[in-house]
Amino acid sequence: MRLEPRVRAALYAVTSLLFLTGAAWWILDWRDLLAVGSAWRQSGSYLLMVHGGAAMLAMILLGALVPLHLRAAWPSRSSRGTGVLMIAAHAALIVTAFGLYYIGQDTLRRWTGDVHAAIGFGLPALIALHVLLGRRRRVERREPVRSHHERTRVRPVSGRAAEGRPLARSGSRARH
Repeated sequence: MRLEPRVRAALYAVTSLLFLTGAAWWILDWRDLLAVGSAWRQSGSYLLMVHGGAAMLAMILLGALVPLHLRAAWPSRSSRGTGVLMIAAHAALIVTAFGLYYIGQDTLRRWTGDVHAAIGFGLPALIALHVLLGRRRRVERREPVRSHHERTRVRPVSGRAAEGRPLARSGSRARH
């Protein structure tokens, strides 16, 4: 079940921003460039602010995926395995991000950060796998390339509409 192009583009853009800001911050931290007094310290702060803001947008988009994508795709059983992994990975990222924000103990915070980074670095590959498997299954089933929003039901023309008479609006009575 394909997403509407605007939703898909927003998801890819936010995911890319999260990946780039997270990777940049991780590299600065790994190289010990975020120490107090370092010229890179302010850049690290800005990276985390942008990363956090993008994470909030990502959670809004993830919430939109439940009715737009998950509920529509679940009955088809298409890419269900990678879909469940996607849900689990995003849930783990949210929980570890919460931990990074609120955990005060250095050892536990470092471990939480390592788990968060590992999942975050692996997420683009998981997204690519989920999309590729979905496309492959759609080609195998010869399904048309459409989004959920294009799946509208075509109603048969009623007798009144066929005769050229106006149809009554829902909730009101037709006047003759």
